[in-house]
Amino acid sequence: MKKDQEITLYNNKAEVLILKEKLLRLGYKGSILQNGN
Repeated sequence: MKKDQEITLYNNKAEVLILKEKLLRLGYKGSILQNGN
């Protein structure tokens, strides 16, 4: 079970990194969206 939890954590981190990269690519639009949340 511990391995499953590690995989889930890894997947969550990967998703966050992908979202951050998308926001960076959007530039100012991204930072506005980030501040809105």
